[in-house]
Amino acid sequence: MLKNELALYKRQYVLSTKKVSIFEKSSVTKVCDTHILTVEASLTVIKKSDDTRNLILLGFLLDPNNPKYDNDKIVSDLLLNSNNFNEITLNTHSLGGKWILIYYSETEGLNIVNDIVGSRQVYFTQFNNETWAASQPHILAQLCAKPLSNSPDIEGYVTSEQFKFTERAWIGDESRYQGVYHLLPNKYLNCSTATTIRFWPVNPIKKQTLEQIVPIISKNLQGILSSANNRFKLLLAVSAGWDSRVLLAASKGIINDCYCFIQKFDSMANSHPDIDIPSKLSKKLKFNFNVREAKNYSEEFESALIKSVDIPQSENKRVLYYDFFSGFKDEVNISGVVGELCRSRFGDKREASAKKLSAIFGRDDSTYAIEMTQKWLDEVKINNVEETGVNIWDLFYWEQFIGNWGVAGQASSDLAIEEFFPFNCRNIIELSYGLDNLAYEDSPLFIALINHMWPEALSEPVNPKSKFEKCITLGKQLLRKIRVFNKIRYIYFKLFRGTS
Repeated sequence: MLKNELALYKRQYVLSTKKVSIFEKSSVTKVCDTHILTVEASLTVIKKSDDTRNLILLGFLLDPNNPKYDNDKIVSDLLLNSNNFNEITLNTHSLGGKWILIYYSETEGLNIVNDIVGSRQVYFTQFNNETWAASQPHILAQLCAKPLSNSPDIEGYVTSEQFKFTERAWIGDESRYQGVYHLLPNKYLNCSTATTIRFWPVNPIKKQTLEQIVPIISKNLQGILSSANNRFKLLLAVSAGWDSRVLLAASKGIINDCYCFIQKFDSMANSHPDIDIPSKLSKKLKFNFNVREAKNYSEEFESALIKSVDIPQSENKRVLYYDFFSGFKDEVNISGVVGELCRSRFGDKREASAKKLSAIFGRDDSTYAIEMTQKWLDEVKINNVEETGVNIWDLFYWEQFIGNWGVAGQASSDLAIEEFFPFNCRNIIELSYGLDNLAYEDSPLFIALINHMWPEALSEPVNPKSKFEKCITLGKQLLRKIRVFNKIRYIYFKLFRGTS
């Protein structure tokens, strides 16, 4: 028997100027005189007000400095300790979770901001001269009669075989519907003008050493996980990778409360490092570890996924979502995805161009991808972002790749389970950006974090490679350097694995 209940649009919402009927079970919250918020029953809503202002939370906030604080307390303190919307955004820098904040004041109007990667997504459009927002673009298209874009460049982007091959990764702040846009990381939405405004980075990044930041980042990660553990039954995926190992180390104090696991799928053998390494670690560090066979699927689940999410990610991940759906109910999954932002794939700060950056998506073949990347580069230049010392390549990866592809997986998994990223905290990312060495492989920061929190977690290798695999890695690095890796990878999958 399934533990979960299948519902369309799970954990989704609509901000509108009139009543909408789209969710089977929902609540309605008044935002201001012009707008109401309709929320699917699975998504938490907290509203706090004073004489002239309203602050509404969608999702959950985690305070690493006060792990026992709940949503109610955190939202109350945010409103009490902030005189305006700018201070609201500043006061979220220390917080984790998976959240959207909707703020209204008589003087500033209606503004929306979400967590640092936009894992709780915001799409928006104008309808009858008012701004509407929702969790998915096709919901707005349906409610506001927005047709599919007639742009041949967008059509070429989404119908290409490369789009499917790259797990349907979107690029830019538009959608495939006319006049429907996506709020991307480090910006907020001003509903009065239906425009997004960059609020980070503004100040120069402070240069610091490993010795200075490791204790602070460790405390933040441990506090976020402790806060989550105080509220939820947690699932912790343990693999052979770096992000997973850091989160395992940060979970030392709560490890016996967590269900530690790996999902075995796509013909993985028991000798696979993501099964073998954590199995050995679990025996050494004395925590329970479960290997889950993710092999079943359901046409009913597939139908609900396609209806609930505008562009679900690749088919091979859907069996993982269904494993969550069929095996769990109220648990919350911990994901290491955002840890990627603490390691630089592009540390050399080479010159950025639209074509080079769009190759990160494997889409330097696309006119639309290059246009969207140039639009982003122009906006970054106008806001003098490079003067803050932020690596433009890393920022593009954060805002465009993680802010689109990275959170698309959560949009799909929302149908099955609640999930969050412990690294999804601005203070953690900003501190890591202050290091001179953000190496991706054998990350000095991650090694130092693990040694600080649970050094025994390094008693097994991270991402071990055979001599052959090391040669393959060097070859990939060379192909990436001359910017042909994605093309060759695509041809290989087409010829030898029949994957597009």
